Amino acid sequence: MKTMLMLLIPFAVLACTPVSDSAPDHPDNVPKSAVWVGGTDGGVFVQIDKGNSDYRGVVYAMETGAIWYEGPLEYSGSSAFDLDDPQVYDGWDGDDLYLTDGETLSVPE
Repeated sequence: MKTMLMLLIPFAVLACTPVSDSAPDHPDNVPKSAVWVGGTDGGVFVQIDKGNSDYRGVVYAMETGAIWYEGPLEYSGSSAFDLDDPQVYDGWDGDDLYLTDGETLSVPE
């Protein structure tokens, strides 16, 4: 019995894990180059570009593709990162785009 329980526990844990955390389909008005920042419960699409020393971004709503923010962003770090890698981004709170290394791209005040 104990052996049977030990075999069933991993399957029970896997059954409770979300099937996929992949990005939803891009709305028609969101460029395919925009990356998904979010999880299974929601998020945004972002397109970030870097000039010589500044960053600009467009943040799109998940369902409609409406632009929530478009303009300059201030980077809190100094290390270069891959703007097109979805794994770099952690979340958007309306003012800050959080990066997985603890840095942010923020709307200027």
